[in-house]
Amino acid sequence: MKRKKLALLSGSIGLMVIVAVLPFVGACAPPAPEEFKPTPAPAPAPKAEPIKIGTLLNFSGPIADMGPRFLQGIEMALEEENYEAAGRPIELIVEDAASDPTVTLERLKKLYTSDGVNIVIGPLMGDGQMAVGPYAAEKKILITTIINGMFPNVEFGNWVMYPTTTIAQQRMSGWYVYDELGARTIVTIGSDYAGGYGYIDGAVYGFEEKGGEVVQQIWAPIGTADFAPYIASVEEADALVVFLSSGEDAARLLLAYNESGRELPQLFQLIHEVFTPEMLAEFGEGIVGLKAQSTYVWNRDDPINNQFVENFRAKYGTVPSIEQNSYTLAKMVVSLLEATGGDNSFDKLWPALLALKMDTPQGPLSFDTYGIALTDIYIIEIQEKAGDFVPVILKVYPQSTADPRLE
Repeated sequence: MKRKKLALLSGSIGLMVIVAVLPFVGACAPPAPEEFKPTPAPAPAPKAEPIKIGTLLNFSGPIADMGPRFLQGIEMALEEENYEAAGRPIELIVEDAASDPTVTLERLKKLYTSDGVNIVIGPLMGDGQMAVGPYAAEKKILITTIINGMFPNVEFGNWVMYPTTTIAQQRMSGWYVYDELGARTIVTIGSDYAGGYGYIDGAVYGFEEKGGEVVQQIWAPIGTADFAPYIASVEEADALVVFLSSGEDAARLLLAYNESGRELPQLFQLIHEVFTPEMLAEFGEGIVGLKAQSTYVWNRDDPINNQFVENFRAKYGTVPSIEQNSYTLAKMVVSLLEATGGDNSFDKLWPALLALKMDTPQGPLSFDTYGIALTDIYIIEIQEKAGDFVPVILKVYPQSTADPRLE
C-alpha cells in the first residue's frame, strides 16, 4: 500500500512540476513580432503669410508710356530679392491709375479693402497723389511718390516723398538758370495739372530767390499734339523753363522749339529722365546742348550704379532712366521689411524709414523726419559722345535740406 501511495504521490508531484513550469516557459518565449509602422514624415512647416505690395502706375490715359517703365524697375528689384523679405514671400499687385485722380482713389481703396495691401508704390501724378492723400492717411497706408511729391501730403505723416517734393527738387533748377545760365527773366511752360504746377513753382521759387523775374507762364494740357502755337506765343526772355509730364509731350515741344524759325530763349528742361535713350538718339543733333535737371544719371561712374546699369541692360536691352526711381523704391521697401523682421504694419515701417540709410544707383539716400528723401540733384547737358547722345553732369547740388518751407 505504501508503494502505491508513493507512486500516486510521485505522479502528483510530477504533474505539479509540469504545471508549475508551464507558466515559466511561456514567460520565456520570444514575443510575437509587432506590426511594422513607418515613422511618419514631419508635417511641412506652414508657409509664411505673403507681404502684399501694391502699385498705382499709369498704363492708360495720356501718360500711359510711363507705367511699363516704372513696372520694369519694380519687377527687377523684387526679382533680385527673390520676391522675399525677412523670410516672407512678397506678392506684387499692379493697378492702373489710368492717369485719372478718381480712378486712382478707387484703385487704392481696392488694394486696401480687397487685397489687404498697406504698402503702395505710386501714384505718379500729382493730381492722383492729392486725391488719395486723406484716405491713405486714414488707413495708415505707407505710400510713396515715384518722381515727385506734392507738399500738402507731407502733413499726413505717411508719405515717402521720393526723390523729394517738387519744390525741393526744382529749387536748384532756378538757382542754376540764374547763376550759371545768367538769365534774369524767364518764361515757363508746364503741364496743366497739379504736378506740373508743383515743378514749375519749384523752379520759379529758386529763380526768384536769386532775384530773377518771371515774365510769362504758359500751361498746356497733358497729351498736347502740337506745341507750335505755344512756342509761337513765347515772349522775350533770357530762358525758357519747361516741365512736361511725359517723354512724348517733351519730345513734341522740343520738335516745335527746333522748328520754330525764330530766335527763342535758351531752353532748360525740368526732369530730363522723361526722355528715353531712343528719343535722344532720334533727335540726334537737335538735342545736343539741352540742359536739364535730373535726379538720376545713368552713366554716372559709381560701382552700385554701374552694376545696376549692367543688369538693367542685360534684362531689358537698354539703359535705365526713370526706371531707377521705382527700382530704388522697391529696394527701399524690402530694406524696411528686413529691418522690421517682416512686420509690415505702418507703426513699425515708419520708424524704420526714418532710420534708413541706403546707397542707391542714384547716390546716397536717407529721409528727414517728414519722410522726405534727401538725395543729390544733378544738372546735366546732352552731348554727343562717340556717336551716342548722352547726359553729362555739369553740377551736383547735395540735398542737405528737404524743402525750403520746412527750414
